[in-house]
Amino acid sequence: MYYPSIVKKLAMNNDQPFHLAAWVKIGNQYIVGVNSTRCSCKFHRIHPDGTSGFHLHAEMDLLRKLNYPSDVKEINVVRFHKDGRPTMAMPCKYC
Repeated sequence: MYYPSIVKKLAMNNDQPFHLAAWVKIGNQYIVGVNSTRCSCKFHRIHPDGTSGFHLHAEMDLLRKLNYPSDVKEINVVRFHKDGRPTMAMPCKYC
């Protein structure tokens, strides 16, 4: 599994129990989003138990940083264990 070193560094330093990062490469630059407790009204969602969610998932954080999200053909997502080993990741139904 390939991922740029900056992706792992940002994911491991997100102060969350789950270490996820989403990234795209545009030209020679990587744009990275990580899961966090930051909130955004643009990504408001209602969970099955009726509660609301505003926290940013890695994919949402990435989309927030892109100027033209429609130009992106593929988003890469990686998840890491607490010890830094890569593991399986699956987007939620909102992502």
